[in-house]
Amino acid sequence: MVIVVIVAAVAAVFMSGILDNSDDGETSNVDSQLMVYGNADGNYTIDQSDLDIVNDIIAGNASLSDHPLADANADGTVNEQDVTIVQAIINRDATDMWVYCIGTDDQPTSVKISYPLRDFVIQGTNSASLVCEIDAVEYCAGYFYVYENAHSGLVESDAVDLGGTSRKVSEQAWQNFMNLDASIQGGVGAIISDASSSALSNYYDAISTAEIPLIRFSVSDTYDSISAALTIGFICGENAEQLAYNYASKCWDAFDYIEERVSTLGDDERCVFVSITMSTYIAQTESDYTHKVEYAGGINIGDVNSEFASSYSGDGSDKMQSTEALSNFDDDLDYIFSFRTTDYLTDTATFVEDEWDDETWSYFRDLDCHENFVIINGMLPQVCQTAYAAAIMYPELISMEWADSLLLSFIEDSPSMGGYTLDDIITVFTYDDYVSYLNQA
Repeated sequence: MVIVVIVAAVAAVFMSGILDNSDDGETSNVDSQLMVYGNADGNYTIDQSDLDIVNDIIAGNASLSDHPLADANADGTVNEQDVTIVQAIINRDATDMWVYCIGTDDQPTSVKISYPLRDFVIQGTNSASLVCEIDAVEYCAGYFYVYENAHSGLVESDAVDLGGTSRKVSEQAWQNFMNLDASIQGGVGAIISDASSSALSNYYDAISTAEIPLIRFSVSDTYDSISAALTIGFICGENAEQLAYNYASKCWDAFDYIEERVSTLGDDERCVFVSITMSTYIAQTESDYTHKVEYAGGINIGDVNSEFASSYSGDGSDKMQSTEALSNFDDDLDYIFSFRTTDYLTDTATFVEDEWDDETWSYFRDLDCHENFVIINGMLPQVCQTAYAAAIMYPELISMEWADSLLLSFIEDSPSMGGYTLDDIITVFTYDDYVSYLNQA
């Protein structure tokens, strides 16, 4: 098992992909915190150092293949046009800007927007959470389905509720979107979407035909969500840029804290886990839900059990076909982490009825490790989900109080998160919590 080591805050997080930079199809790796073309040095902002790299490439003293985001207009060539764009971005002047993101074919792509971005529409609850967490709500014109309390900043804003569900954009919701687009001078600035969601897939052609920028980010992965936050904040302008940087800094600090403590553990001291999503779906070895706990210092069961690695390879999830689906892996497991999205202000009785019902529990109650079954609220900031996983697995090293304080710091710094307290939020719910609830019921 390899634990990601964070060397320094400003070099902690990367969103990696492959980007085509030339007509002959030559590709280069893109490692960057801020996923905006013009960010030649791949850090969290665009400044003079990026312009220096662009000029070095033009002069032949540096290579585009080493700095793929130096191509500020994403046309495959670095020239004076790129200098003009990068200078405008440095000045924070209005300009065309290209965002590196995930295309509808799930491959890296470039999307042109007008900077600073205004009147964007949010699709996906993870995307909605991120916009609230960096307090960029004021730039949002509408949203497809959000949670009433956790996304109260959006609900109480001037943004239009377009309808739909968390998994589907209905025909009526799409018509509402088209009406909103027609009502805004110049149209909707962009749709910011969760790349793990297929809710908009029926409308990809319509979005392309209407030339509406569609920006898809991987926001359910703890690391990639930080890059997404930085990018959304940056493209919305200077105020949002600073808020997003503050958000990212706290995430980096949290990862430093976790890594510092778990780095003292040997492999035989680390906890082996499996991640569950949607109650009865096993997260595959490269799933975002698996990564969340790996970042906390856990060892994915696929790294110690070849049968699991073979059966559950990939970055998605598989529905358990029987209540005995995990029985073959029971001997290796220390923890089962189930990630379930639960709105703030949900009472315990409703939570248990919805998330810990008898049918769901039947998949886990006969396992030897059932007492280490833990539900983590997928509504929390991504880094907080990782922090709580670390506190559960390694309480001697990372306290639950620290994880709580991290969550409260996000809430206190973002008015759009609703000003809730820990009493208002189900953060984690363990087997012991379940037993205690049953005894009191």
